[in-house]
Amino acid sequence: MNTHSDYVLQRKSRADLNPSVRMYGESEPPEMQLDNMWEVVPRSIGAKLQMVKPDFSEFTPSDRMYPSMMRPDVKERWDMKNREWENQKDKYERIERMARAEFLVENPDLPLARALAKTSYGKELLVEGRQAGFIQPKAEAGTDLHGKSGGVYGGGSNAGNNAVKLSLWDNILDALFTEKNVLETFYIWQANEGACKACTNKNGETSKTPTMVRPHPNCKCRQVKCEIWEGVTRWKFVKEIKTLSYEATAVVIVATAGKVSWRRKYIAEEQREKKRVKECDDSEKLLFREIESRRVIKTDVVKTDVCNVHTGRNIQTGDMAFTYHPGTGETIWFPTD
Repeated sequence: MNTHSDYVLQRKSRADLNPSVRMYGESEPPEMQLDNMWEVVPRSIGAKLQMVKPDFSEFTPSDRMYPSMMRPDVKERWDMKNREWENQKDKYERIERMARAEFLVENPDLPLARALAKTSYGKELLVEGRQAGFIQPKAEAGTDLHGKSGGVYGGGSNAGNNAVKLSLWDNILDALFTEKNVLETFYIWQANEGACKACTNKNGETSKTPTMVRPHPNCKCRQVKCEIWEGVTRWKFVKEIKTLSYEATAVVIVATAGKVSWRRKYIAEEQREKKRVKECDDSEKLLFREIESRRVIKTDVVKTDVCNVHTGRNIQTGDMAFTYHPGTGETIWFPTD
């Protein structure tokens, strides 16, 4: 079994779905839709990812029923087989979860992905993806001009490159972790396509609780949960104002060349959004929006080339080196011995 990057989430063919899932699968919670309607497949061949259970045929029914009574040599093989099986299940679950996390990010406009991203399970998937290293939001820590530290995301550009490209991962995580204050919750009756007249007449009715009386037995119409909430997003980088200073922090020289690392301190402008939203299932309607701005002091790392020059005292490595100041372009000489 290879790494998660070799696998992708793929929708099952209709022939592989049971009649109930074909009819009502897309109305189930997003986690159930993943379990029932999607599968993990290798990118190369598209066949379903399978777990191969170790062969336990060498063990008698009595051994399997009472493993504590096995002979020591048999018990050792039994434990080894079970460890193999547990390791394989762990690897399968890991691949499945990472494939689902990637599915979330690569399909931001898909209703299932949007619904899943709002669940605790979906948030856990994205957090695990970040910890695994294949989710890479643009992030760094900063301090505002009043000395207050805070989370600063998406900012910081290297010299000569002031454009900041926020990754899709970062946009999704920003939406997921917006602080929300729910002001009102209610439910709307939603008649299914082809519903009877009694259900159709109720379409659009609202209730404070999901307890509206169904007009007849086996009614498949929905009571859609809606929320009106206020939220504040994270502070996000907008533009760089000016550079304050450069400080050389490290020099690495190999033979006649190397690099100098500089810590650059600069002022950046950030914004965050305050909004009020009406959310029903995977649809949102913006009711109010306000943008706040602030200026913060931030840092990043800039590197410049070093040339090591021999001036007569050390034939192998030289004894003087020079680089260029990343801000002014001034040549800077310094000893290397």
